[in-house]
Amino acid sequence: MARGRNTPDFTLNWQIAGEQFAAGRASFVDTLRGIADPDRLGEFAREWYADHREDARILLHRYLSYPLNALRHEPLVKRLFKLAEAARDDATMAHFLVALDRTVRKTTKIKKRYTYENTRGWGREVKVIEEEVQVDVFGEMPKDEWIVRQYRNPRTNEPLQSRRQFDSANFRLFSGKTRNYLRRRAWRYFRTLGRLFPDKYVTAVCHALSLYTDEDTADGMGLLSNWGLVHILFHYSPALVSKPTGWVLAPGKTLRDLTAEPYHNALWKQQPDAALDLITSAKARTVRQWAMRWLAKESPQTLDQLPLDTLLDWLKAKDADLAEFAATRLRTKSGLESVSLDRWMSILDGAPADALDVVCDLIGRNVRGEQLSLFEAVRFAKMRAAPVAKLGIQWLKGKVPSSPPQIEAVLSLRDAQAQPLRPELCRWAATTLSAVNPFRPEWVMEFLDSRYEDVRTVGLEWLGTEQRAKDAPAVWQRMLESPYDNIRLPMVEKLDEITRAGADEDIYRPDLVRLLWATVLLNVHRGGRQKGLVVRQICDRVTRKPEESKHLLPILAVAVRSTRGIEFRTGLTAVVRLQDTKPELAGAIGKAFPELRREQLV
Repeated sequence: MARGRNTPDFTLNWQIAGEQFAAGRASFVDTLRGIADPDRLGEFAREWYADHREDARILLHRYLSYPLNALRHEPLVKRLFKLAEAARDDATMAHFLVALDRTVRKTTKIKKRYTYENTRGWGREVKVIEEEVQVDVFGEMPKDEWIVRQYRNPRTNEPLQSRRQFDSANFRLFSGKTRNYLRRRAWRYFRTLGRLFPDKYVTAVCHALSLYTDEDTADGMGLLSNWGLVHILFHYSPALVSKPTGWVLAPGKTLRDLTAEPYHNALWKQQPDAALDLITSAKARTVRQWAMRWLAKESPQTLDQLPLDTLLDWLKAKDADLAEFAATRLRTKSGLESVSLDRWMSILDGAPADALDVVCDLIGRNVRGEQLSLFEAVRFAKMRAAPVAKLGIQWLKGKVPSSPPQIEAVLSLRDAQAQPLRPELCRWAATTLSAVNPFRPEWVMEFLDSRYEDVRTVGLEWLGTEQRAKDAPAVWQRMLESPYDNIRLPMVEKLDEITRAGADEDIYRPDLVRLLWATVLLNVHRGGRQKGLVVRQICDRVTRKPEESKHLLPILAVAVRSTRGIEFRTGLTAVVRLQDTKPELAGAIGKAFPELRREQLV
């Protein structure tokens, strides 16, 4: 049974839609889009447009903001379009211009072309040439399950003879040719408006421009898909060519060659404030960028007259292009010296991440380090954003901590979040703290205990150049307890340098030394070169301190067995030498090395 306007479901939907329309509810649009009754929809168009209530007009514009893909809504859309055109309703026509631009999207596809060439023998050779061409894509309406199940044409509701006749082209609101015609007709309305009513043109097209979004101009093909938008902004640009089916790039041109050459440019020059408003009100980045370029080219005096506060507020805009544009204008603006430090700080806190480079450069030109305390400079130096951290480094230069809280603030630079700049900040902190009197060796340990490897590396550099820290036993004892490889492994080598003639007995706790040796030996991924040093150091220790043999010989056994090749033989030789030097340890050595036979070394 064919579904018609008098079936119960449509009658019920119309009743619900009527109640929602009378109350001005936003849900009316969704209910209306679910009704596929072309005759009744066509009749309702005149009733809807004749309703002068503000709610009715808001609902109409809301309907046009949806994709034009509601099933069998052709009569409603066409009649509303003609009524708005006849009434010279600029606002509604602006919505139609945008809605119709969205009905056609351009894309590229590979087209194959075949050529035939005669060969010397029999037959001809076939060659395939692939070319990239632009094609139009027409969005389909959602497929109604009832229509699909009954094999009915969604445009006429007539039964189809076979599934083959169920063409997806039938699921479009208007054919491709009709869509292109309606787009041209919508633009013609505004083109004529500029000729007959020049005082209304700029205001009308600005209303349309404010409705486009970034989705409408997501890429180059998306931009060229908008027939009316390109006419308004780039009509006379030599980079474009207008064809009946849409815009294409001129031979040898790219989108980078687009220039701000709008239709009715003279009318735009009479109302530059309209373009100025688009900079902040337009939803599409393309429109905002066009307004900036057009003003810089055609009306620079308008930009020169912008108040300083307006440009400063633009620095905090979510749009990075606007913030960068404002920063460029502010570089030549007078009066920046009177901007308070708090105002600059609030701007920096609100600036978008993509514009931090230009905003920080502007702030760096106008804020001197003397204006900030050491705590404020450290706070910015520790931030994650690299441009902000660079500002902090710039402001820290020349500052010297003079109190315990300031020293603690400088030490906190070890936790800086900008990883590429963290080593530079730590080296500045090390140099600065080395000049503080009195110096405390524990400051070096703050770097050596850091969770960041690059900070620990700077700490080792600092330790190598700061004699006061090298002479402090507490520093070396804490290094023995470090859980980090890049601290433990160098410590094995340092033991050879700083332990002379039993000095380790006065500097280190024996249990910490044993812990260091054990952790180096248990490291299966690193420390291969240091393991040989551990064998020799343990043997020397046992020679000097036989009473520690019960603790050190098990470690020595592990050390020898964890080495390979020449280092293994060298370790066994050291064990044999230890047995010769300390015969009283022969029994203990035999238990630790049951497999050891002296004749194996011959």
